[in-house]
Amino acid sequence: MNSSSKVLSVGARSSKLSLAQTREALNRIEKLLPTLKFTVVEMSSPGDRDKQSDLQQSPPDFFTRDLDEAVIN
Repeated sequence: MNSSSKVLSVGARSSKLSLAQTREALNRIEKLLPTLKFTVVEMSSPGDRDKQSDLQQSPPDFFTRDLDEAVIN
């Protein structure tokens, strides 16, 4: 990384699929914008922690709530 590079933190759910998708997207962005670098901050969500609730009855932010709150804060 050179001195003009910017490092951005990116939140992602800690599931294997989410991390793979996030890393793939970030690799593509880094190729297009080589002065940007990223660190992935792994997070869980209510949907990751709650294994009992019916997904059809879950709120729309069931898998994004904690990420959304982290961005706002």
